[in-house]
Amino acid sequence: FVQSPLQLSTELVLNPQTGEVLSYIALYNLALAWHLWGLNTDDQETRDFYLRKAVSLYRYAYSIMAERRVDVNARLYMSLICNLGHVHFSLGNTEEADEFFQLLLEAILCVVDKGNVFDNLEEFISNTIPIVLKLQVAPAA
Repeated sequence: FVQSPLQLSTELVLNPQTGEVLSYIALYNLALAWHLWGLNTDDQETRDFYLRKAVSLYRYAYSIMAERRVDVNARLYMSLICNLGHVHFSLGNTEEADEFFQLLLEAILCVVDKGNVFDNLEEFISNTIPIVLKLQVAPAA
């Protein structure tokens, strides 16, 4: 999963969408903090509480993006869905995790198809390996 917080662009232009962008970045970074705290906590109950907080915040950031109130680039979108998949997986919600990793795989294929490959694409690809393996397994005869 992506462990780096989102950073503001030095070229951020103040306009009506700026508030939405700042909200998206703040929510993502808060979610990431809860996500990391959850993974670094030994107590299972506290861990699950922190991870559920992360899910809520990631989902809120996702809703801002999905309502097209924020125009995000592929890397930001992929970071969000990758981390949503990871936190769901960490909570044992494998169906939800698979859905987000499937979205991640689709995003990777779009990025590669458009030739917009960026530096840490391998980090995202490694999260989709279980999905690819499931797709390659043929049903028993």
